[in-house]
Amino acid sequence: MNIDYYGISDIGPVRKENQDCCSACKLYDNAYLFIVCDGMGGNNGGKTASSVASKEFRVKIEEGLSKLAEEGKIPRKAQRSIPRCMADALLYANRAVYDMASENVMLSGMGTTLVAMLAIDDKAYIINVGDSRAYVAENNAILQITKDHSYVQYLVDTGKITEDEAKNHPNKNIITRSVGVMENVKPDIFRMSLNKNQTILLCSDGLSNYVNDDALLQCLSSDTQIESKVKILVEQAKLGGGSDNITALIIQYER
Repeated sequence: MNIDYYGISDIGPVRKENQDCCSACKLYDNAYLFIVCDGMGGNNGGKTASSVASKEFRVKIEEGLSKLAEEGKIPRKAQRSIPRCMADALLYANRAVYDMASENVMLSGMGTTLVAMLAIDDKAYIINVGDSRAYVAENNAILQITKDHSYVQYLVDTGKITEDEAKNHPNKNIITRSVGVMENVKPDIFRMSLNKNQTILLCSDGLSNYVNDDALLQCLSSDTQIESKVKILVEQAKLGGGSDNITALIIQYER
C-alpha cells in the first residue's frame, strides 16, 4: 500500500495566531492516519484545543489499532472494528479537551472541530465533528463527504434557506457540535473505498469558506504535484478574502 500526501496549516493574512492543527502519519504497513482540527476559544484556547484533540485522538487510535494489528498490518478481518475504534478515540479526545478547559479558567469554553481519515488497505474511514470537511474529487466531480455540524447547515436541512444562501450567510461561523465544549459529543463516521483515480481533501473552513467547489475540483483534478496543489489552494483562500487560518491536507491513494 502506498499513499501520497501533503498538508499545510497557514496562519492566513489576518489572524495573529494559527489555531488550526494538521497531522499525517503512517501507523502500519497498510494504515495511515490524517487529522485536521480548527480550534476556537480566544487567546491560547483554540490553539490548545486543536493540538490536544489531535494528539489525544492519535494516541487512542494507536492504542486501538495495536490490539488489532498482526505482523505489522491491520488484517481485513479486524476492519469491522475500525468505526468503533475511531468513535472511542474521538470521545477520548473530547474528554481530554473538556477536562483541560474545566481545570483552567483561562481555557474555559475552548473547543475544536475535528475531521480525520484512517486509510487501511483500499478503505477509508472518515470521522468529523464541526465544520472542517472531507471532500473527494473523482471523474471530474467533487463530493463533500462530511456534513457540517453548523447552524447554517441546520437552516438548509430544515428548508429555511437554500444552499446558495448558505454560502454567504452571516452566521456561517456558528457550529452546533465541537470537540471539548461538552462532556460528550456525537461524531459522524463514513466509510468509502479508495482507488487511484481519487484525490481526497481534508480542510478547515478557512479554506472551504473562500474557495468554491469548482475551484477545488479544478485544482484537485489537475496533473500538478500534490505539494503544489496544497499551496495553490492556500493561496486561493488568501486571494479570496480569507480572514481565517487555512488548513489543507491532500491524500492520493496508489495501489
